[in-house]
Amino acid sequence: MSETKKCPCGSGLSYSECCEPIIKGKKSAPTAESLMRARYTSYVEHEIDFIISSCAEGDGIAEIDKQATEEWSNQSTWHGLQILRTEQ
Repeated sequence: MSETKKCPCGSGLSYSECCEPIIKGKKSAPTAESLMRARYTSYVEHEIDFIISSCAEGDGIAEIDKQATEEWSNQSTWHGLQILRTEQ
């Protein structure tokens, strides 16, 4: 990935300084919002392993069809993530 590529999550930061470190496991998401942004970005970037690994135990993780999710991710058009509000 290019250092200057904007993160798909819409933060305005580059992918390499925003969601990529979370998706690649180099750091944990510090907030629920950053986790949501990283999960959206992982669909856009086709990083399905992160989607699976970031599911909470008991959230149906065993039922995730990785191949179908990858196909859906690849075939979808991602228009952007809009955060309407956050709470602490």
